[in-house]
Amino acid sequence: MNNDRFSCCVQLEKSYHNGKDWTTPAKHQGDCGSCWDFAALGTLESIIKIRENNPDINPDLSEQYVLSCLPAAANNYGQGCLGGTPYKAFYYLMDDGEEGNYHNGAITEECFSYFADHTIACEDKCDNWADQLIPITDCGEQFLGFDSENNRELIKNLIYSQGPISSGINVDDDFINWGARHHSENIYYSDPQMPWENMLTPTGPTSGTVDETCAYTTMTTDPDGEDLYYFFDWGDGTDSGWIGPIESGNNCEGTIQFTKKGTYQIQVKAKDIHEYESEWSDPITVSMPKIKRIEFSIFQLVFEKMIWRTLPWLKNIKM
Repeated sequence: MNNDRFSCCVQLEKSYHNGKDWTTPAKHQGDCGSCWDFAALGTLESIIKIRENNPDINPDLSEQYVLSCLPAAANNYGQGCLGGTPYKAFYYLMDDGEEGNYHNGAITEECFSYFADHTIACEDKCDNWADQLIPITDCGEQFLGFDSENNRELIKNLIYSQGPISSGINVDDDFINWGARHHSENIYYSDPQMPWENMLTPTGPTSGTVDETCAYTTMTTDPDGEDLYYFFDWGDGTDSGWIGPIESGNNCEGTIQFTKKGTYQIQVKAKDIHEYESEWSDPITVSMPKIKRIEFSIFQLVFEKMIWRTLPWLKNIKM
């Protein structure tokens, strides 16, 4: 493997090239902070497919081997479930010294199944593990720093010219805790602490008159029963601002007076008391084809003026 192959971070929009998938299936890391381990082995699996020029094979390499047999690859020695970096996984897989288990290479999942536990003994791998080693010839690392257009171009060029890369990124505690609570091996879904899944399309009139007040309602629920705030986008460049607090499950009403004829898309979102915001709801389409009615016709105005001129004494009559 060439230097810098595993040097930076990218999220590929597509894993397909020439109609073929050169990646391997996603895996579930379980209750263990071993994403760095999976990133490294997943990259290596893709490289094998590309080097073999065979998109139909799916090599499955052992992440547990890195956790159990390469303790120096972890940020905290021997505690890989507390984090590490893809580069250190490659480095110690390649190392044939003591910290590299005296052998260069990765072994298969079949030889050492994943337990999401860094306390599993290295001796638990299969007996003929040394015969299954897939060696690594080189690896490299770069620290790109903050996001920039130049860094994005560098990442694209590395992927285009050298193939798969793996990455390490710094994240805060909120990110870590969210991921620990809301991963599933079968589906991806939104944070259930947020009112995302049942954000209702606003209801109200779908047509009206300019300068007339129109009211629209919506509702969602918070899993913890906490109060919510709502924000209407009226589709004309204005909004309601945050309305609330409103009890979970209760309707929220927003009002708008459109000042021009036109067709508008009204949508709404919610946030909870912790400032977590939902996605936008589906919009309701509203047409304002009419100008507000004039209370007096031209005939009425002319007639009244004539009456006052010819019969001015009528003004003094008290009703």
